[in-house]
Amino acid sequence: MFELERELTRLHRLHLLKMHDAATAAYPALDVLSYALLRHLQEQGSARAVDLAEQFHVTRATVSRHVARLMEDGLLHGDPDPDDGRVAWLSLTEAGDAAIAACMAARQATFDRLFATWSGQDREEFARLLRQFNDRVEHVGDDADPVHPATNGMQ
Repeated sequence: MFELERELTRLHRLHLLKMHDAATAAYPALDVLSYALLRHLQEQGSARAVDLAEQFHVTRATVSRHVARLMEDGLLHGDPDPDDGRVAWLSLTEAGDAAIAACMAARQATFDRLFATWSGQDREEFARLLRQFNDRVEHVGDDADPVHPATNGMQ
């Protein structure tokens, strides 16, 4: 198991480095969290800052700083919530769409190079195993964990 932990740590470090390099080559102003926020909004359409903080397990202040910078850069805009004027629904601008598209293309090119020598079957098997692993990571220790459900502090 030590080798597996070591390789997962290495994968995490290398993935962040290589994907960040690819994304910033396409759009230098984006850090890892800013990219993730834009990518999430591209997929979801819009979200509130509080929802983004929860989604990415960061503080509201962290999201607020990133959102403010992304808005200053013209990549995001906020529409007031009709039910609560204190809240804004954040979404991508056209410039935000273009920035995330450029970053995704650069990242895809990196993935294409990484998997160039893999067969389609190997890529599919790797994706299946990685999805299985990620699903397990997502729920380890919580109430949905079939092995060790959360005990809420109870033993």
